[in-house]
Amino acid sequence: MSDSAGDRICILMFRLMVMLVLMSLMLISEACATPAATTKKTVPSTPVGQAPASTTAPSIVDKPVIKGPNLLTNPGFELGSKNQPEGWTMTGWKPGKFLWDTAVARSGGHSVKIEAQQANDLRWIQKVSVLPNSQYQFTAWVRTKDVGHSLDANDTGANLCVEGAYSWSEDLKGTNDWTLLSFDILTGPADSFLTIDLRLGFYSGTNTGIVWFDDASLQKIGDGNYVLSEGQHITLQLFTSDASLISDLPGWLQKLDMAYELLEELAGSSPYDGAKITIREVITTKYGGLSGNPILMNQKTLQIEKLNNPTDLDFGVIHELGHDFDIPPYSTFYIGDGAINAEGWANLKLVYVADQMSILFPEATFWGDGRNYQIGETGSIFEKKWATPYLQAGRRDGLQMNHDVLTGLLYSLKGQIGWEPFKLTFRDYQPYSKGHSTMASSVDRMRLFVTLLSKNSGVDLAPTFRLWGFDIQ
Repeated sequence: MSDSAGDRICILMFRLMVMLVLMSLMLISEACATPAATTKKTVPSTPVGQAPASTTAPSIVDKPVIKGPNLLTNPGFELGSKNQPEGWTMTGWKPGKFLWDTAVARSGGHSVKIEAQQANDLRWIQKVSVLPNSQYQFTAWVRTKDVGHSLDANDTGANLCVEGAYSWSEDLKGTNDWTLLSFDILTGPADSFLTIDLRLGFYSGTNTGIVWFDDASLQKIGDGNYVLSEGQHITLQLFTSDASLISDLPGWLQKLDMAYELLEELAGSSPYDGAKITIREVITTKYGGLSGNPILMNQKTLQIEKLNNPTDLDFGVIHELGHDFDIPPYSTFYIGDGAINAEGWANLKLVYVADQMSILFPEATFWGDGRNYQIGETGSIFEKKWATPYLQAGRRDGLQMNHDVLTGLLYSLKGQIGWEPFKLTFRDYQPYSKGHSTMASSVDRMRLFVTLLSKNSGVDLAPTFRLWGFDIQ
């Protein structure tokens, strides 16, 4: 075994020992605390690599979505005077153009309009009273004209969001007829109100174009009774009924904390100034998962049944966590269109975590393609399923290739140069971003990546990337 491999195992073993000590202290503290008035059901943990003692497979009963009344004032924008719809106010990063529009509407005779001729972050907002520990669904119909792409860290068009939170709905760019957008919100134990946004742009995501909003709605769709589990870096918020189905919740949280540390090791820095990242289960989201803080995970995507197997880590959670480690502003120098989109970089980070964690947890698994597979296979699956067929077909798509193909190709390259050059490259972006303007071209971003990776590996990698179809000089 090489010195570096030995060092790696020692470091990971040390981290594991520290986490086990912390968990033991937490359990002692809980044992000494005053018992609660209600009985708490506990589920015995199961050692990694062993099957749960229970022979009855757990199951999730889909929660019926029963929507409450619309809580918004003047949701159709029909009431108001002059240029001010009742119940709504305007705000933005810079002064912008807002209009209570009588010429364009999805229903009735009014909508609200935002127009940004220069890059801006503009929104119509409303403050609404809500209940704590509850789930709400925020929807609105959106029409756009010539909404561009942001050159900032968050390439965000027209969207719905909550003021102050770092997550948002699916966004619309370009020109679109009326389209329904939806955004699910889970309130915390201290929340008594929300400020909801009808927005063009985002924090670190200024944009241009014209947007209309109409027929907005905020409805309570369920109680958010959840179990709160806090680790060193990660906080889990799971529905109480689902958390009870996980055979080793502390063990899973421990592994997520380790995943966070490995991502920090690869990226060279931590998102949100090192604050804990919450992973929050919700009934439904537009996507299976949505990165940010909190990370929102769709109940069905989270695959609680699979997590009853104490070896499973959940691919989707670690993938979304990988997104969080694409930290602006320097991530804007490598994230681009096509093959180098954010999904591919999140997958590369996930593969790194899987590679390293498989040393301590060789039996740990992900669920995919209808089976549980050991996490140590993750990189080779990307390589065999995506990269090898691409090369065998003689394709040279470059930036037009699927991002999963690039993940497999980079993993094959890792076999030649190791992970260290990738770590150094991500670190190089940090000082580089302070002295350069964001690149508008994905071609230029890929060229910079290859230049830095070649420097850090001591190998001229340009011929390899040209062979894969990239325009590398």
